[in-house]
Amino acid sequence: MDGIGLFRLFGIFLLLIFVSCEGNIAEPKLSFYHWQSYFDVSVEEYDYLEKLSVERLYVRYFDVDFQGGKVEAIGKILNQNNEYCPKEIIPTIFITNRTFKYLEEKDIRDLSDKIISLIKNKHSDFSNNDFNEIQFDCDWTESTRDKYFSFLKLFKERNKINLSATIRLHQIKFKEKTGIPPVDRFILMCYNTGEVSERNEINSILNPKIVEQYISDISSYPDHLELALPLFSWAVLFRNGKLIKLIRNVDLSTFDKNENYEIIDNKIKVINSTYLNGYYLYGGDELRLESMDEEILKKTIHVLKENNFRPKEIIYYHLDSVIINQFPYEILENINNEFTYH
Repeated sequence: MDGIGLFRLFGIFLLLIFVSCEGNIAEPKLSFYHWQSYFDVSVEEYDYLEKLSVERLYVRYFDVDFQGGKVEAIGKILNQNNEYCPKEIIPTIFITNRTFKYLEEKDIRDLSDKIISLIKNKHSDFSNNDFNEIQFDCDWTESTRDKYFSFLKLFKERNKINLSATIRLHQIKFKEKTGIPPVDRFILMCYNTGEVSERNEINSILNPKIVEQYISDISSYPDHLELALPLFSWAVLFRNGKLIKLIRNVDLSTFDKNENYEIIDNKIKVINSTYLNGYYLYGGDELRLESMDEEILKKTIHVLKENNFRPKEIIYYHLDSVIINQFPYEILENINNEFTYH
């Protein structure tokens, strides 16, 4: 074989290696949020996590809010069972935006110290192992950004620990205006894309077309951006045209062949006053059913891939016995596989 032939053969060899490497894109690791008042992972839920090779659970330990003229920790989780628990727990803290609206700059250090103390106290109920990361969930605004970012920076410096922070879609698109939190990892909360209070909304939980409007520049966001996707469903209750309540874990079967309701597509009209999941409904009330399915999630992933976003981790919201019955683990495996396709 002459030199030109060897050169061509070598080129084909390199091309095959490149194609092979491109075809073996690693699947994202799967994790879950645990966002309930009681920690009590059942055998069924644990088996579900095992089948999906889930090693990490993001557990909401408590919320932080400004109430009665002061900042308080509320909704502290109670541990009822740690027998079935993944290998790693990431303490996750939700902080309301108004906390930083009313918090004085001089009180940021005190807030930081109180939060880490309570996290350590709560974590001892769950595990004998130290935590390696803390996640903060806060939908900050331009007016609260500086205090929130100062809090994150101080918290990290004083505790020498990795931090992650949740990011909303608008904070991706308008990052120059909203800023980028001083943390180690970012979690894109890819849900709540619509206006839940708007009566003509179709599905406020997740709409791939709206996602597409916000992520054209996502590849310029700093590295270590991961993805959170929704699995939950709810019924949006309207009374006299106004949003009254979100009733969770409701699907169409709840209303099927029930004389108290009239079903029109995803809209439900209450004919006779009745109870729904312990909540009293009046005749004339209206409900809009919103839920997730495999098709919506796959369309969302397709949009993300088209904009060159391939996360290393997907965190599903959230771990719940009702949800895992609606989403057998094979469905999540199929959704996860979408990220490996070209």
